[in-house]
Formats: sequence, C-alpha cells, structure tokens
Amino acid sequence: LFLTCGKVPNAMEFAEWVGSSRQSKVYVISTLKRPVPLEHSLFVKKGTTLVLDSSKRWLSKNFNDAVKADAEGQGNPVRSFSGCDSNPYALL
Repeated sequence: LFLTCGKVPNAMEFAEWVGSSRQSKVYVISTLKRPVPLEHSLFVKKGTTLVLDSSKRWLSKNFNDAVKADAEGQGNPVRSFSGCDSNPYALL
C-alpha cells in the first residue's frame, strides 16, 4: 500500500515502475477532491495569520494586520509559505 498526497503528474508511470520492480500488479486510485483544504498563511513572530481561506477568499484584514505587525517590529519579516523572497508579501 503506497499513498501520496498532492499532485503526482506521472502516477501511471510511477505505478508501472513500482509494479515492475515488485513484480506485482499496482492499481492507481485517484480523486479530484481535496480532503484537506488548501489555505495560505503568513508567519510572524506571534504565530501564523490566515490570509487565504479554503474557499479562496482573500482575508484583507488579516493580511494588513500581519504587515502592520511586521512594520512595527512586532515580528520577524513576514514571509509567505511559498518561500518568495523577492516580495515577502506575495502569495503565489
């Protein structure tokens, strides 16, 4: 039993490779449903701040509060979880 999360673009190729390596049949079962909703947060010293919820709604107040806390020196420089260093407030 092998489980993955996220996107696996070559799932069939991977399954064929595992099957040939193990000399057994491999079945690929997939779904488009995301069991864990995707959310985006910013990290500041006081913790994380949700800025894009699982319904893809942009939470302006949360974002502005995080930026304000950063500007006032209340936290480490804000970085998105996407790791974007050129614009720390960009969410991709």
